[in-house]
Amino acid sequence: MAEDSRILGKSIESDPIDSLIALEQYDAVFSLCQSTAPINDADYPIANRIHPHAAATAYFNSRSIILEPNVSRKITLLEGSLHGSLIPDEKFPESVFIYQPDEGYLGADQMVFLVEVKGKTFKVIYSVDVIHNPDFGSPGCPDGFSINELTNSTNGGDKKAPSTS
Repeated sequence: MAEDSRILGKSIESDPIDSLIALEQYDAVFSLCQSTAPINDADYPIANRIHPHAAATAYFNSRSIILEPNVSRKITLLEGSLHGSLIPDEKFPESVFIYQPDEGYLGADQMVFLVEVKGKTFKVIYSVDVIHNPDFGSPGCPDGFSINELTNSTNGGDKKAPSTS
């Protein structure tokens, strides 16, 4: 398995070849947006917690299915951050990450994850907007945090067929 140099720790998988093959089939694509704080802003340590599994929760909630808190999940990083690093959270190292922007960086950044839960596969495009005072939202993420399902699943929730073109 290849390791992404922008991730500190070993709790997240990053294997570009396997991930690209898996990406051909998915149940839904989600866009998450979150305002985060600069690395040196001690007033907002929680603002930098990244939750890619929130997409799975939104998917199941929108279909009136309760997702148990301790359900097994696999999170694979497909594309890492260009302006920061991800560190597995001490309490939830397999599903929550701390985003640390590069020192002095303010602006937009993005990561792409593959999240697998209960036999479903989700592509999660996770955008962050590094600003001072993230509690009030930002131009890139006005609500501070938002989640949107970009594509609907087909065949009553079955995975999309791989592209043949």
